[in-house]
Amino acid sequence: MPETRVSLILRLPRSADADAWREFVEIYEPLILRFARRRGVQDADAHDLVKRVFTSVAASKQNCETSIFRTAQAVPVSPPVK
Repeated sequence: MPETRVSLILRLPRSADADAWREFVEIYEPLILRFARRRGVQDADAHDLVKRVFTSVAASKQNCETSIFRTAQAVPVSPPVK
């Protein structure tokens, strides 16, 4: 599973940032296709699934920053080692 940079995720809500969306698709399209094909989904249906996933991500992008902020708040932070 590829590691997604937080900086890339934070750029997605900016619709005008076509480079961020292009990079996001380049990372995740092959992963979603592979996932679908390994489960026996036909090629055309696998591509439809990719479209549905990215449509869902785009629709939820307004909540993206809030979700990331909430997740970051929930991560325990250890005090610095001295």
